[in-house]
Amino acid sequence: MLYHASTMTNLRLNLGRAFKLPSINALADPLIGNRNLRPETSLGGDVSIEQFLYKPEHVLKDLWRFGKSYQREI
Repeated sequence: MLYHASTMTNLRLNLGRAFKLPSINALADPLIGNRNLRPETSLGGDVSIEQFLYKPEHVLKDLWRFGKSYQREI
């Protein structure tokens, strides 16, 4: 998502969700398999601020922050 706070300032926000299924071996292997495994899930995102100096094509500062969270890691 992009928000133009002013002609010289942009705010950006990105969010995403993902999942990863357990492999067939992780589920069904008779020695090490676990039929109770559930999909691994994650949530990630970042936010940034762009401040332009003179014209919109000249970037003065670009501050950003990124984060990611996992649940039920396989």
